[in-house]
Amino acid sequence: MRRTAKEINRSYICPYDSCQKVYGSEGSLNLHIKIKHNGGNKTDREKLAMSLVAAHLNGTMTNQIELVDLNLPPGTLTKAARKQGLGEEVQEQDLLQQVQQKLLKKQTETVKRLKTK
Repeated sequence: MRRTAKEINRSYICPYDSCQKVYGSEGSLNLHIKIKHNGGNKTDREKLAMSLVAAHLNGTMTNQIELVDLNLPPGTLTKAARKQGLGEEVQEQDLLQQVQQKLLKKQTETVKRLKTK
């Protein structure tokens, strides 16, 4: 027998600040993040977060910026750093700011290149 909507325990909360959605399964939450927040699937988000943390620590962030096309949920980079045993060494806000600065620089360069053509 299937449960009714009222019987579902909705304990999976969307991590985005502006979103108030809650779901009854992790799969439903992941689908929501993929569709509504351009978050890609869970595996892609985790791989991207791990590579960004590693690139940040190695000083090779510029090479990784080309790969950023997902909107990572809050806490993803911190979780990736903890998995690598680097929880205290990586500050998510600093890393996100670095990514955003490099993305802005990349976008500016693209616009300049297009204007000169």
